Amino acid sequence: MVSTYIFLQVLPAAVPAPVPTTYWELKPGEWITIIALIVGPIAAVLTQLWFQKRRTIREQKLWVYGALISNRATWIAQDFVRAMNYVDVIFYKNAAVRAKRAELLTHIKKTTKQDGTVEQVDWDKAADLCAEMLDLMGKELGFDFSHTQIKDSAYYPVGHEKMDRAAIELREKGLAILEGKAPISVVIKNMDEPVQPAAPDLSAAYRPPPRLPR
Repeated sequence: MVSTYIFLQVLPAAVPAPVPTTYWELKPGEWITIIALIVGPIAAVLTQLWFQKRRTIREQKLWVYGALISNRATWIAQDFVRAMNYVDVIFYKNAAVRAKRAELLTHIKKTTKQDGTVEQVDWDKAADLCAEMLDLMGKELGFDFSHTQIKDSAYYPVGHEKMDRAAIELREKGLAILEGKAPISVVIKNMDEPVQPAAPDLSAAYRPPPRLPR
């Protein structure tokens, strides 16, 4: 008797494939791509505007600092006055700089005493205060200069000082004449005196022209 064995292979039940989750019929990867396409350019523009704003603020601070430090020996220069008036705006977030500017302006203001005399300004101390203010500005901009170095290294040639003083005196005298506060000096010369003719130049002897042969 022959025994027959039959092996039956039991196959597991088929598992259905997972259906990907979709939102509005779009897969998560597709949504990520769409968000990147929208947010990417906006973020790039905002980043560019942020860097541009920082660069503009730094350029404004550099102009104020450069105008003050380049004209620190001539406070009457127009750029110095303009930069001095810009300090509170450009360095608004630096309380130390604004406080030093206020101290400097308070010091250079002439005050009248009770006896009627005007108090003289200590310009050496004013130069110290200005140098300290420039030192604080330089620290914010990355320049490591001490206030002593800033004060002592100012260059103002004597010739420029003479020209500036002459120009100021010329304007003051001209205004005084136009306002009738100063006379005009007039020099009158005697024109009746005969004018002496100029002496002839006899340094070169006269030589007659040579005769032609006949």
